[in-house]
Amino acid sequence: MNERIKELMKGCFDVTVDSRGREECTADYAGIEKFAKLILQDCIEQCQGIGMVIEATYDGEEARRFKSVANSCAEMIKRRFFTFWS
Repeated sequence: MNERIKELMKGCFDVTVDSRGREECTADYAGIEKFAKLILQDCIEQCQGIGMVIEATYDGEEARRFKSVANSCAEMIKRRFFTFWS
C-alpha cells in the first residue's frame, strides 16, 4: 500500500496488530469520512502545488493558462466533493 495512504489512515482508523504481526484496522463512519476528506485535500494540494510550480517555471500568458488549469482542477474537486459535506 502507498505510504502516503498509510500515513493518512493512521489518524482516521483504529489500527491493531494481530498475533502474526499483521496490521488490522477498524473503521466507523466518522473515520471513513475523515479519511476521504484527507485524501481529497491531498489531491487539491497537489493541484495547487502544480500551479505554483508552473507559475515559477513559465512566464506570461502561458503561465496564466497552465496555472488556471491547475487551479480549476482543485476547484472541481472541491465542488464535486466538499459541497456534499457542507
